[in-house]
Amino acid sequence: MTIGIGMVCKGGLVIAADTRSVCVDGSTAHMRKLRIKTSTNSAIVATFAASDVRSTETLLGDIFRDLDSTAFCSLEECEGVVRSQMVKWSASHPHGAPETEFILGVAVAGAHCLYHCQPPNAMTRKGYIAIGQGGAIVDPFRAILFVDRHGPKTTLLEIAYLMRRAKTDYGSACGGLTNAVFLRANPLAAFEVRSDSMARAEGWSVNCDIAMRAVSGALISGSKESQDCVMKVVGDGIRHSQILRFMLTDSREEIEDDGSIRPLPPPDFSSLYDDDGD
Repeated sequence: MTIGIGMVCKGGLVIAADTRSVCVDGSTAHMRKLRIKTSTNSAIVATFAASDVRSTETLLGDIFRDLDSTAFCSLEECEGVVRSQMVKWSASHPHGAPETEFILGVAVAGAHCLYHCQPPNAMTRKGYIAIGQGGAIVDPFRAILFVDRHGPKTTLLEIAYLMRRAKTDYGSACGGLTNAVFLRANPLAAFEVRSDSMARAEGWSVNCDIAMRAVSGALISGSKESQDCVMKVVGDGIRHSQILRFMLTDSREEIEDDGSIRPLPPPDFSSLYDDDGD
């Protein structure tokens, strides 16, 4: 029970997941569901949704270890390793493997790909994936609102909107913080977004709902008053987004829409002190 989202963007891909875990007895816990591995020639990111968390973590650990030891040089080689491990893992459960699926993002040799993986051997290339129970909530929103492909910063904001909807509309299964990673294909790198930055973006995304309600009302009614309301609501939302800094990494860097990573100046604490020394 969870929500995990993967989206291909310009120059790479983004993968995100919540931290809520719901056990079979109905109790809840919070855990990190993202796994990241980078090397000189490749970068891999994965998140999962499963009925047996420990078993799925074992599967992903074996996959990452095999990919690291083989030093794969192409997407095709990566696919062979992943499928082989999924078949082996499924065979180790003679009475039926636990229900599991995971999103895998891979960048190697200037190429990148987003996979939807389901043991024993399903590994499908996708441009968008949502796994877990929250997928039933976010799939319709994404199909209507976020069809076009954008840069990583805009894609992260789109995912923040979808994550908020999943946590709000399916709060029994989705919740907690959001961990997100931008996997860049060239130059090869993986940048994790700070969870407080994603939380701020999720809070800001309420403006999208307000704007969509205003636009729908104006289209249906056709009144001049409704049109004026739309201009104000959209304008306020844009001004608010320009004030906030979104998508900061742990190294105080900001992910831009062209895929570049812009260092921010160090924080200024001078305003905390009075010139008089009081």
